[in-house]
Amino acid sequence: MRCCQPATDGSQQGQFLSKPVGSPSNAGDGAGALAAIREAVRSAARLAQDTRALCPDLASSLNNLSNHLADAGDGTAALAVIREAVEIGRRLAQDTRRALPPTSR
Repeated sequence: MRCCQPATDGSQQGQFLSKPVGSPSNAGDGAGALAAIREAVRSAARLAQDTRALCPDLASSLNNLSNHLADAGDGTAALAVIREAVEIGRRLAQDTRRALPPTSR
């Protein structure tokens, strides 16, 4: 997933994506929870393509997916997903650092 495209409108429409999907798991539907989280990640990725401000939401959704994959016993997939989230975080941190005036670094 490609993230951190130039900012457009800075809308908050993607914030919901990483939050409510854990409830199917709590109800005993782990497969349903994973399917919902995967859909949230796909949606977050689509939104983050156009709105750089939503990249943190994508990273959060990926973190959520990684946690659920680990809980489901799929450590290999969980590690791949969390690495993607970390890479997004690194890019955001680098961009933030570049945006600061030299005296702030």
